[in-house]
Amino acid sequence: MDIELTNEFTKHQHFIDFLKKEHLVHQGFQERKFNDLTIQIEAIEKFYIDSINTLKKEISKLNLDIENQNKEIVTQRNQYKDAQNKLINIDKEFHQLETQNDANINKMKTLELEKSSNLEKIQGLYNENSDLESQLSNLNEKYKEIGKDIKSLKNNNKSLINEVKSISEKLEDSESEKSRLEQEKANLIKLNEDFSNEVKRCNISIEIMRKRIEEDNLAEESKYEISEEKLNKTKEKETKFISQLREFLATDMASKSHKYAIKTIPTLKKMEEDIIKEIKIWEKIEKADKPKSIPKFYNWSREEVSTTTCKHVDYHLIFDYFPNSLKKIITNLKNNKNSDPFPLKKLIHFTKSLIHALSYLQSLKVCHRDMKPDNLLVDETCDNIFVIDFGESKEVRHYAKKLLTLTTVAGTPKYLSPELHKVYSSPEKKLKKINLFKSDVFALGLVLLELGVLELPKRKSDEEKYRDNIENQILKFQKKYEEMAKVEDLKKELNNLLVILRLSLKIESEERPDFIELFFKMMEISEENDEKIRNIILISDKKKND
Repeated sequence: MDIELTNEFTKHQHFIDFLKKEHLVHQGFQERKFNDLTIQIEAIEKFYIDSINTLKKEISKLNLDIENQNKEIVTQRNQYKDAQNKLINIDKEFHQLETQNDANINKMKTLELEKSSNLEKIQGLYNENSDLESQLSNLNEKYKEIGKDIKSLKNNNKSLINEVKSISEKLEDSESEKSRLEQEKANLIKLNEDFSNEVKRCNISIEIMRKRIEEDNLAEESKYEISEEKLNKTKEKETKFISQLREFLATDMASKSHKYAIKTIPTLKKMEEDIIKEIKIWEKIEKADKPKSIPKFYNWSREEVSTTTCKHVDYHLIFDYFPNSLKKIITNLKNNKNSDPFPLKKLIHFTKSLIHALSYLQSLKVCHRDMKPDNLLVDETCDNIFVIDFGESKEVRHYAKKLLTLTTVAGTPKYLSPELHKVYSSPEKKLKKINLFKSDVFALGLVLLELGVLELPKRKSDEEKYRDNIENQILKFQKKYEEMAKVEDLKKELNNLLVILRLSLKIESEERPDFIELFFKMMEISEENDEKIRNIILISDKKKND
């Protein structure tokens, strides 16, 4: 048993030795494999480090190239800007030279005309000199003939007596003519006295209005020195003189600076009911917190007037005075063809001011109905614009219906919207439902377009042709102001103005906004927010809908 255990143990011992040898062999193999892997890893790490260094060098080289290219781009950009500025300066200089050339050409033409005129005068003087010489020779001959005739005249007493009688008759006729002229002189003196009395009456009425203003503490105890600014020439008939609308200029004597316009409306010119409606509209506007572009209305008075020919009533309305109208500005620009266009910055300001004012009027349900350059005044500095003359205005009481049935068309024909012009030009004058606010928007668009390009688009019966004419005028407007917009950095404002023009001048009234919609569209595209006017319009619009 012990021998078997010994043998078994020996076997196990040999097996263990075998395993140890195998383990040593396997361990040596693993160590060699690990050493080989270590060598490979070190080689890979070296390759990776070399690659990274190479990449870093290439990246730094690329960065240097990019920096050099950026510097070249900046240099080229600056050179482009310099070239562009030089081009603009060259254009300006060319324009100035062209203007000077035109002026020189005009001067040369004037000098040539003067030269030809002087040559003609010299020729005329030469001819006159030759004529005088011939006349002198003729007079010498006549003198000799007269010397011969004197003897014969002494023998013709009868003919002389007859001539004396005819001369006496002519003297009698001249005496009658003298008496007739004296009678006409007396009539003119009487007419002058009547005219003086009329002026005194106007002065008295203005004095009454001055006292009213003093009672309302509007003039702060100021006295007025009244002078006629616009007074029509003396008419042959007194009734024709009275029937004219008259405007006066009043100066505040306390400050000597503030001036008032006094508009006198006689009932011979306009129905008294219509005058009262205009006054009520002004009072309604004045009560509210109105925009700056609507002039202040101070007061009014009613005066009964009796003359030798008729009786009537005069209404006197007092406003702030403004010296110029948009019509006068447009006329001056048309007459002076070499002048620059109307300043873009002021045109944009005028557009915003007018949309503010007219959207405010719409919120009060007041429609102007006669939008044209004559009814838009500007102050002395031409910085602010004002809406005047509500004589044709209408209160739209049921604004929720929007469309009104018209029996008559008010306004100036060339500024009428297409829908109003159809009614105006129709022989039957058919009744038609029209949104008057949208019609006023179209008229405003025409006024702004005329201020820019100095002409209105030609009106056509064919709506497509009229639409094309309007678009051509807008493109002309855009081309005219693009350079000015670049110089003054107003490119965005010009684009916004073009949007407003295209919306305002839509031929179809359904596609055209009214003033409140146009106001909010203007605030949206210009990213402005006039909270004061916006709140007034929203509150009024809410009351209107309620």
